[in-house]
Amino acid sequence: MSNGNRKPLVKIATLVLTACAVCVSYLCFFKKDKPKTDTSAIPAGLFVVMLTDVGGIKDNGFNQSAYDEGLKVIESKLGAKVAYLESSQDGDYSGNVGKATDLNPDIIYGIGYKLEAAFDAAAKANRNQQYALIDCGFDPPQPNAVGLKFRDNEAAALAGMLAGLATEEKRVAFVGGMDGVVMKTFEVGFRAGVALAEEERQEQVDVAVRFLGTYTDVSKGKDVGLQLYSDSRDILFFAAGGAGQGVLEAAKERNKYAIGADRDQSDLAPENILGSTLKCVGAAMFQLANEIKEQNPSKRELVGGNRDLGLADGAVGIAFGKAKPVTEEIKAKVKEVEDKIKSGELAIPATEAEFDMWLAARQSAAKTSADDGGVDDFWRPTAATRNKKRVVMAEKPKQTSVTLASVTLAAEDEEATTKAPAQSHQGRATLPVQPAVADEYLILVNAQNPLPDGYTPPALVPLPEEACRGKAQSLAPAAAAAFSGLWQDANKQGVVLKAFSSFRSFERQAELFGAKEEQNKKRGMGAEQAAEAAKKWTAFPGCSEHQGGLAVDVTTSGVDCLSQDFAKTPAYAWLVENGPKYGLVQRYQKDKTHLTGIEWEPWHWRYVGREAAAVMGAFGICLEEFAAALDDYAGARISKSARPRAREIILNCAVDAIRAQGQTLEESLENVCAQGLSFSEWLATLLPAGRQEP
Repeated sequence: MSNGNRKPLVKIATLVLTACAVCVSYLCFFKKDKPKTDTSAIPAGLFVVMLTDVGGIKDNGFNQSAYDEGLKVIESKLGAKVAYLESSQDGDYSGNVGKATDLNPDIIYGIGYKLEAAFDAAAKANRNQQYALIDCGFDPPQPNAVGLKFRDNEAAALAGMLAGLATEEKRVAFVGGMDGVVMKTFEVGFRAGVALAEEERQEQVDVAVRFLGTYTDVSKGKDVGLQLYSDSRDILFFAAGGAGQGVLEAAKERNKYAIGADRDQSDLAPENILGSTLKCVGAAMFQLANEIKEQNPSKRELVGGNRDLGLADGAVGIAFGKAKPVTEEIKAKVKEVEDKIKSGELAIPATEAEFDMWLAARQSAAKTSADDGGVDDFWRPTAATRNKKRVVMAEKPKQTSVTLASVTLAAEDEEATTKAPAQSHQGRATLPVQPAVADEYLILVNAQNPLPDGYTPPALVPLPEEACRGKAQSLAPAAAAAFSGLWQDANKQGVVLKAFSSFRSFERQAELFGAKEEQNKKRGMGAEQAAEAAKKWTAFPGCSEHQGGLAVDVTTSGVDCLSQDFAKTPAYAWLVENGPKYGLVQRYQKDKTHLTGIEWEPWHWRYVGREAAAVMGAFGICLEEFAAALDDYAGARISKSARPRAREIILNCAVDAIRAQGQTLEESLENVCAQGLSFSEWLATLLPAGRQEP
């Protein structure tokens, strides 16, 4: 059959004309660099194949947008031959990728993060085939596969702003499909947008979050929608694929309002849709297809890497509906936020950890404005600020040393808020101190100091994927920010640093320790001896810094993970010099094994904060020595109630004392090292004994 007799847009089943394309087993499809299929039945010119997830091309959302605004536009504007294959269940993905690969198209698009595993395997097995995955990246990046990721959080923030300004009940909700990374960016962005609306209207707006656990069950979407509307929530933002149509049905039935996602849905319910977030999947697909078409057909090069697209790229956005609550004033307010995001003036969080930090920063700014006679704070406590302990410290007197007599701790309960500044006997206000050097970052974790029972891991922040070797890595927020900054600095200077291990769960640590034990047993050791030997290289579960999210293992190009050869590289020398500038110290030093109990690990770095890192480096001490000196000093000088944060308190006071002397920390350390003082002696010169607490 000639190309001229073929319909331009067909399903793959009708395109597959050769027996090998339909009868070869699935294993053949993933045979590495398999020979090209006979192309006599394959369309000439640009040939593009698209695979949907279970939503299909009529889901009124993500997949339909890719089909209508992507595949069909590629066909009409680029003159391409196109085909698509729908998946009816998750188990279809791998087989469908295999079928598409066997057709040898110029590019295969996968729509949705659920196809990630199938596309990743196919890309590794078929290096001559071009792949592209929508809404997900490849980790690690593949040379023949493009990950097109969208900053949905930015568009969702506009939806949150719209909902937060338009609601009369001051009660709104987000309805997501299946709880996961992509849906979380929608949720977090929406909540951030509602928080911005709260600032604008100067009153709180309650946000509920529901996940359906499905992208296809319309009836479940409707049931959840009806429940939320019955709960006096007048606006729902849904990002749930086909299941979201059930939410829209509920809106129409109850005469309430909704905000759609991924494509303009106002035509489905003009009186109920306030707006729709846009994910310009089609435009991204078209751009990549056009890049490939413009190459010389006989010398086309494969394209790889991940692309992160947002408002500034025109890849996401919002379309306003015609429902009554959408006034010109509200549109203008949303547009202001959009412009700030595009310009970079306003960043929108994408994860729960980022949201907590972002909200705390805005709360702090609002409080400062209120103290200066501006906006009075109306913020409610968040999960990130409840059940915490806040350090309250006397305002620093104008003298060359600081006493600890007035240091106290004020515990907050579920309803408590920060107390107003109190007056000390000296007439100085006691002020809340932000934990720039938080005791959690000075926590000592080892065999003698295991993590407490019931320890809850910190909120984790992913490291830049380019900074990781192999799988993705995550750390506690401050540690993640420090390592990311360090990595960026190294990258600019041509130094290659790669994180290969970071936060570990209790189960993962137990698995690693058990594996080390088994290795030792195979070497002829008894059970007890094998366990003791394992502890020199791998911490016992509950005794590993990795479980706190503050430690990261680092290597460089050409060096295996967990190799002491890392210490012979220029990258290691650079890290030793620059790590402390970002608050990172080499945790298990060569001459400190007798103190740490762990053999020398040049790859293992621990976040302690910049001040602590500078002090430890200047005195050449490890964390065990640093913590012991602080704890010893605290023993007679700080009340028992304050000791859980003693290390933080003492270090903060020492830094304040140095500043009161008109010096920087670096200058003080340089002077004291020239005098030959120890760390404990240096503390004593800065912090003479105050009134002893009981």
